[in-house]
Amino acid sequence: RLRLWDTNKSSDSNLLGDFHAHDAPATCVSFSKKFRRMYLSTGLDGKMVFYDVTKGRVIESYKCGEAMTCAQFHGENIFAGTQTGKILVYDMRKFRGYEDTIVPPVCSF
Repeated sequence: RLRLWDTNKSSDSNLLGDFHAHDAPATCVSFSKKFRRMYLSTGLDGKMVFYDVTKGRVIESYKCGEAMTCAQFHGENIFAGTQTGKILVYDMRKFRGYEDTIVPPVCSF
């Protein structure tokens, strides 16, 4: 379960989103500087989930094939770490068409 609050609001209505997008614990949340309305989460279920901050909804969810422990946006790329110690680099421009299959990284080390 992932929740997003607006900490600038002092009212009880500061909850922006309440998501159940992962099938195992979420391990990381990362906000994009380039795409200011977007953030992502990774999880031990091997999913990378993208959210729209302003609409409070899931944009897309992709399978990455391994339990993910961290991720960070870098422009249009995402650097992600796995539970086995790999670092995977993804190009967001290549995500289209992988909604039902595992997204291949552009490189890993």
